[in-house]
Amino acid sequence: MSHLHTSPGHRRATEVLPPLSGHGLEPAEIPAHQMIYRLARFFRQYLHCTAEQLAVLSLWTVHTHCFSAARTTPYLNICSTEKQSGKSLCLDLLSLVCAHPWHATGVGPGVLTRKIISTRPTVLLDECQNTFGASDAGVRGLLVTGCKRGGVYEVAASAADVFCPKAFAGMRILPPAVHDRAVPITLHAVRPDETMRRFVLEHAREEAAPLVVWLKQWSAAHLEQLNRAAPCQRAALPAQLTARQQDCVEPLLQIAGLIEGQVPREARDAFVRIFQQDSSQGCFVQFVSDVHAAFTETRNARRLPTAAILNCLNSRKDRPWSTWHDGAPMNPVDLARLLRPHGITSRNIKLGTDFVLRGYYARDFSSLWQQYLPPQKVGNDAG
Repeated sequence: MSHLHTSPGHRRATEVLPPLSGHGLEPAEIPAHQMIYRLARFFRQYLHCTAEQLAVLSLWTVHTHCFSAARTTPYLNICSTEKQSGKSLCLDLLSLVCAHPWHATGVGPGVLTRKIISTRPTVLLDECQNTFGASDAGVRGLLVTGCKRGGVYEVAASAADVFCPKAFAGMRILPPAVHDRAVPITLHAVRPDETMRRFVLEHAREEAAPLVVWLKQWSAAHLEQLNRAAPCQRAALPAQLTARQQDCVEPLLQIAGLIEGQVPREARDAFVRIFQQDSSQGCFVQFVSDVHAAFTETRNARRLPTAAILNCLNSRKDRPWSTWHDGAPMNPVDLARLLRPHGITSRNIKLGTDFVLRGYYARDFSSLWQQYLPPQKVGNDAG
């Protein structure tokens, strides 16, 4: 958004949102485009993020207050390759302005499923790698179903409505079925020349209060209009996005259209840039290819110790694996986290008479290789 393109010098700890009372106006009396910029400033004073990310966070926040009128709900993938980049803080801020937030950390699949079925909150899930495990097929099904209005999730011989907004933090690469339904928000650590405002929950909640008042008022006033809105024509959606990405952003673009001003154009531009800059899916395909190479380059091994796979990955200096773990090489836990959502786990590998190591079998990768790699590359080497 144009109002959000500010230089580092403007992002100072002293930049505090002026109270609305100083304008002598109630939130509902201030033009919607000014309030959406104000919401973006609320995020900006605490988070180091781009103007495009601020636009997405702001529109997604509005969406949580009126998602019942949308046909789809885009998920957020709040991720980073750096320590202390603000992933958890981003969820903290969202919890202060989103509708019916449920901010949880490291919960298992069962807890997540029960919470969504019982209350359909705005899910703000930190350390989400604990949710996507080897037995998470049910969770993936719930999330795929839960991004579309009217989708029914079968559980315990009954049908449940699981349609609600969800944001995830903690994994650079989400399981593909979830990644395809998410807008990436890749955060970076604060630069030395920037001084962000220190987050104090009580102060931030006080700042958020008038924003929440406006969000509730605006959403209530436009809910019926959003309900009646016809699906966007293909020509009205950014042509640079894939069909799945267009489905993701449609409800946010419809909100932007009702806010008017420069917001619709700025929102379209923001989504195009966000998705063009996202490399996580390509990164995952490269990961799958490199694991395949570890097996084929070792005399078409049918099994490999974890250390051998990691040596192969981390030796490729043109890849991100050698700096995957906060600047350090990928380790066994990192490898397991990437593979677990696909049902692939390490097992004991017996070498010699009584020497046992943890490792992986090539046959366990068969479906993954067939899904992501060219047929001529896979061949019959996943036996």
